[in-house]
Formats: sequence, C-alpha cells, structure tokens
Amino acid sequence: GFNQISGSLSGLSHCPKLQQLILSSNNLRRFPPSLPALKKLLVDSNEIEAVPVDVYKFSALTELNISSNKINDLPVTLVAIP
Repeated sequence: GFNQISGSLSGLSHCPKLQQLILSSNNLRRFPPSLPALKKLLVDSNEIEAVPVDVYKFSALTELNISSNKINDLPVTLVAIP
C-alpha cells in the first residue's frame, strides 16, 4: 500500500544530504523544500498544483517525476536545472 502523506514537508530542510526522496502516490499539495544534494525526486500521483519558481535550487537533481498531479504550467526556471 501507499502512505497518505499530506502535510508540510518543511522538516526535510534539516536533511541537507538527502539524495533520494520518493513520495509517489500520496496526497501532497506542495513541492518539498529544495534540498541541495537531492538527485532523485519522485512526487508523481499526488495533488500538487504547481512547481515552485525556485525549482532550480534542486541543483543536483537528475531524476524528477511529477506526472499524475494537477500541474497546469511549468516555470521557465525548470530549464535552469543542469
């Protein structure tokens, strides 16, 4: 089964060395905070409505899955991720 995580993920900012975060199939409405070492972020199948403008702060990100959310537009800063 899946979790039903839906609240704030602000506590993750205390994990600056976190490299993988898999939050697929929950009830998240917001993106997690930017984590400089994060390489893999899976937030597919949630209730997320927007990708934050400062998504470029996920500078180490090599894998991102935001499919099956409620996102209508992507910020132009998304292309700033190498």
